[in-house]
Amino acid sequence: MNIYQMILSNSVGLLHNLVVVFLGIALGAFPIALAFMVIRFFVGFDCILKEWRHSSLIQFYSAIFIAAVICAVGLLNIPVGFIPKSFAFALASKLWWIAVIVGVFFIFFYSI
Repeated sequence: MNIYQMILSNSVGLLHNLVVVFLGIALGAFPIALAFMVIRFFVGFDCILKEWRHSSLIQFYSAIFIAAVICAVGLLNIPVGFIPKSFAFALASKLWWIAVIVGVFFIFFYSI
């Protein structure tokens, strides 16, 4: 989505509207995915511990912090008319901290 904005390099037109739609989808899907991840910790923690020991399954947990970074970068780089800049910056910083905390936590579980 950021590639479209860099190609276009202005905030009007079809590509910009497409980027805003993609960013909206990403921002809408992220809290849902995060909620399912948190619920999964309470419902099936024994399965999660088994997955953390498996070198292939642990890689799926990186999706949460990667999605947080994508949303944060999108909020900072893509001018969106319906979100004030101050709120976009505050939300991007919160998403960045989520990415840092979750990423640092899971870095100890990934196999080298």
